[in-house]
Amino acid sequence: MELLVPVGHDADTPAPLLIVLHGFGVTGLLELGYSRLDKLISREGLLVLAPDGTRDLEGNPFWNVESPSCQLELGGAPPNDVEYLIGLIDEVSAEWAIDPKRVYVFGHSNGAFMAHRLACDHASQIAAIVSLAGTRLFDELDCTPTEAVSILQLHGDADDTVLYGGGTEIQGIPCAYPSAKETVALWAPHGGCAATLEDSSIRLDLDSSIDGDETRVERHPSCSGSLAVELWTIEGGEHIPTFRNDVHLPIWDFLSSHPKP
Repeated sequence: MELLVPVGHDADTPAPLLIVLHGFGVTGLLELGYSRLDKLISREGLLVLAPDGTRDLEGNPFWNVESPSCQLELGGAPPNDVEYLIGLIDEVSAEWAIDPKRVYVFGHSNGAFMAHRLACDHASQIAAIVSLAGTRLFDELDCTPTEAVSILQLHGDADDTVLYGGGTEIQGIPCAYPSAKETVALWAPHGGCAATLEDSSIRLDLDSSIDGDETRVERHPSCSGSLAVELWTIEGGEHIPTFRNDVHLPIWDFLSSHPKP
């Protein structure tokens, strides 16, 4: 477990906790640096947990999303990563004062699928997630979170690994998953949001390899309270976008704007 704490932070001062879940084959610290979220630690007085998943037979770290239709684990008994990650939150909370209304998750690819799973299974402990290039799964149609969670689905429409339009496999591994738009539509009712996805007219520049403000922001409006369910589409974006150096700012702006009530 890698827990990063601001220099001089008082353990008794409640702080937000951000959990960063890596993609298949990389580590938590690599994902943290890639997403630039490490820049938030001192700037926002933020505790960041960047754990590593179990390694497969070839040494690749991964997260077990516990899905009958999407068996991404390879070799050995499948780990219970849901309980492992919730246990890490409890472990950190035992040593540091964590604001229970401000526990957030960022996941990329395999880690993004895991972020959705955590939001389904432990909604009472998660305020908001950002899912980059990973969706909910079809066997999560019966997802019944005990509380609403704010959701940001961030996805490139040129992603050829986890397809923006949904698919039936990931790099040759059988895995049925919905599209990015279907994913946010599945979350909208839990937040009391309207069923129709609306264009906000906001455009963002997140990917430095694509000219202009390439990211389209859409939302399911009329959510309850401060909840939000949004889809940010990187037009022309790939599975591993070439993020700008300040990409952590809009990501954090979404997360920090949606604590639990």
